[in-house]
Amino acid sequence: YHAMTGPLGESLRQAITVDDEGSHFVFSKEQPMCPLLNENGLCKVVLELGEEGLCDTCHMHPRFYKYIEDLELCGVGLSCEASVE
Repeated sequence: YHAMTGPLGESLRQAITVDDEGSHFVFSKEQPMCPLLNENGLCKVVLELGEEGLCDTCHMHPRFYKYIEDLELCGVGLSCEASVE
C-alpha cells in the first residue's frame, strides 16, 4: 500500500500508522469505522483493486472459522452491514 499512487494510495497512507510493530490501521472512539469505507459503507480497496488487493486481516473479515475435532465451521460476523442484510 505504501507505493500505491492516486487517490486510493493517498487515502491508504493517511490511514496507516507505522511503528516498531509494523504498519497497521488504528481505530478510535472518534473514528470507529474503517477510513477506507465509502459513503455506502463499501470498501474502496475492494471496489478499486478487487479482493486480491486486501491485506490479510481484511481478506478474512468478517468471515470466521472454528475447528471442532474433524469439523470446520464457517460463518460471517454481524459487524459487516452487508452480511447482516
